[in-house]
Amino acid sequence: MLETLEQLLTPGALVLADDTELPSLAGYLAYVRDPANGYTSVNFPVADGMEVSCRTA
Repeated sequence: MLETLEQLLTPGALVLADDTELPSLAGYLAYVRDPANGYTSVNFPVADGMEVSCRTA
């Protein structure tokens, strides 16, 4: 879904993902954590995990 919406995201847009400890989100996390994909991303340590990603490209 994120890749479909990326063309609408301007630099500085924030993308939040909740429940990031779920194994099914491993691919998503790998994608937003790879700087080559145009994001700066950090883990926000809350109960089930949360990822805060900023569009850079």
